Amino acid sequence: MLRHLLLALLSLCLIPAWAEPVERPHIQVDLKAEVSSFVPGQPFWVAVHFNPEPGWHTYWQNPGDAGAAPKLDWQLPKDWQAGPIRWPIPKAIDLGDIVNYGFEGESSLLVELTPPAGASDTELLVKASWLVCKDSCIPGDALLHLPLKAGAKALPDNSGFFASARARLPKPLDGRGRMEVQQDLVSFALKVPELAGQLPRIFVTSPDLVAASAKPRLIWQGDTLLVSLPKHLLFTEVPDNVRVLLVTPDQALDVGLGGPASPAKAGPPLWLLLAMALAGGLLLNLMPCVFPVLALKAMHLKAGQGWHYLAGVLVSLWVLVLVLWLLRLAGHELGWGFQLQSPWFVALLASLFAAMGLALLAEVQLGTRFMGLGQDQIHQGHPWEAFMTGLLAVLVASPCTAPFMAPAIGIGLTLPLWQLLAVFSALGLGLALPFLLLVQVPALAKRLPRPGPWLASARKLLAFPLLLAAVWLLWVLNSLSGQAFWLLAAWVLGVGLWLLPWRAGRYLAALPLLLVAFWPQPQASSQALAFDEATLKARLAEHRPVLVNMTADWCITCQINERSTLAREEARALFALYDVTYLEGDWTARDPVISRFLASFDRAGVPLYVLYDRQGQPHVLPQLLTPAVLADNLKAILEAEPASAP
Repeated sequence: MLRHLLLALLSLCLIPAWAEPVERPHIQVDLKAEVSSFVPGQPFWVAVHFNPEPGWHTYWQNPGDAGAAPKLDWQLPKDWQAGPIRWPIPKAIDLGDIVNYGFEGESSLLVELTPPAGASDTELLVKASWLVCKDSCIPGDALLHLPLKAGAKALPDNSGFFASARARLPKPLDGRGRMEVQQDLVSFALKVPELAGQLPRIFVTSPDLVAASAKPRLIWQGDTLLVSLPKHLLFTEVPDNVRVLLVTPDQALDVGLGGPASPAKAGPPLWLLLAMALAGGLLLNLMPCVFPVLALKAMHLKAGQGWHYLAGVLVSLWVLVLVLWLLRLAGHELGWGFQLQSPWFVALLASLFAAMGLALLAEVQLGTRFMGLGQDQIHQGHPWEAFMTGLLAVLVASPCTAPFMAPAIGIGLTLPLWQLLAVFSALGLGLALPFLLLVQVPALAKRLPRPGPWLASARKLLAFPLLLAAVWLLWVLNSLSGQAFWLLAAWVLGVGLWLLPWRAGRYLAALPLLLVAFWPQPQASSQALAFDEATLKARLAEHRPVLVNMTADWCITCQINERSTLAREEARALFALYDVTYLEGDWTARDPVISRFLASFDRAGVPLYVLYDRQGQPHVLPQLLTPAVLADNLKAILEAEPASAP
């Protein structure tokens, strides 16, 4: 009896630094330590060891196209510290249409633990969770525990196991790489002379950054390897602490990026954005929602009004930018044109355009001065009224600005605030420049036609672009809140025809109402599916090409492209020929899913047309589409690749 008791006491003194493996479906998991006795205050290594059955696999920190990485939740005594997981070298696991990153066979996740200076004997606890897969996937978890003794000297244990586990770790190389995120590509420049011109297998540590199943483009420039990969389908932002693992048959290098943890997205230089905004502002003066108002104001210019007008334009744009910037800072996923997603704002603009257009027609027929809007005061040269005219110009330009300037401003929304204000200031300068030059350069003002009898006919012509803008805004309002668009549109046009100075106008006034009553209702197109990420991912997994159309009812360019190209029979025939799935995302009202998709292509507005080829790589199409442009792009992109997945 005494002999058995002594043997039991001796076994307690020789506690091994591992626990019994935990059995779960198709896998064993256990916790091991490199020491059987630790020294307080000195770090030591532990490992969570996974041993799946043959044919089953677990996952790396980036699982690839599917799967889930193991997680370790340490439940340590007070003041103990657990370091990051050291991941072994993974392999690419091809499963038909998808590629996963993980481990077939045993794998060990190493973690360095640091006990406090006053630590005593303890029991380590960690909750491990994992996903083990073969033809099916089974999630599992276990609470692993390991008793350890504290002593004056560390007693090594499991030396062979940990030597083998360390041999499977990649060699870390910090600060050897740079990353650049472009429109649809993520590029790395990795200084790795150790590989000497070899073409390694590429593993990127961060999930949802690059497409796992895509083949990278590898180019050597001296001792620097250039790597380009398409963005992941669910890419939203640049993650922190990105690392790139390069694996060859004889070595593996874990390359860390130098510079900031989150490299800034690549984009056009500031001077180019300023030039684009200035040119866009100049062209806005010719848009139908702006030109009629400014043309009438230009007839009655007074010296000194130009600078006040410019101030009104700039201040209103600055206020709009600050509101947008603050809302985005608060977490709202807004883009340029967000104001047109508000039914109240659209209703206000529609009312304003209708009032201005009807006032012009009424002034022609009734001889009134209803179309004032500060005009009398501007005749007298009041600075405040010139400033208010600048505000009015921005207000009436906003429906045309949103679709017209979205690409340039969408890139600018990612800039610091002062640069964003500079871009919008360039836009405002372009909008105000013609008016400013006419005031400040008398020779130009003298070339303007003088008011006379012809002006009545000019007002009549200028009224109709305003009325048509009101009709269009009522259509947008109908999409936002379901109001009776066609009846209101017919009323606006009917009143406009009634006010014409011709007797025939009174007979034509009933025509819009008759058209509404007897015009057949348009049928919804059956070729477009509503956009959602699940549908897109499912189609791409089938190696089918997909065309994504991000549109909005308030986007003029979008509507032109859809009517002239995408809604035509030729487009349907092309989609059928190339087996293209056509997905349409409606951004008329705010939608965070579409906002994230736009942001993934550095866009903050619509239109955006993205064609995914059969390998899942995105190609951004031109913003101005014609049947020929669409056909040429489909042919060039989809006929240049194999018709089926390899």
